[in-house]
Amino acid sequence: MNLPWYLLLPLVAAVGYAIASMLLKKALVEGAHPMACFHINNWTSVFVFMPLALFGHLYTIHIMG
Repeated sequence: MNLPWYLLLPLVAAVGYAIASMLLKKALVEGAHPMACFHINNWTSVFVFMPLALFGHLYTIHIMG
């Protein structure tokens, strides 16, 4: 069965969330500042999802017309 690549995004997001949650918990236990974790998390998300914003027009699905 040949599935489109974008169907893997939810799986990758779920695995990434689980790993990030475990790393965040460990960082907070070891004394990391919550705001530092917040900013690192947000900037990482920006760099990971920026290609989707820049190249999203290439992968649009035309439902009508």
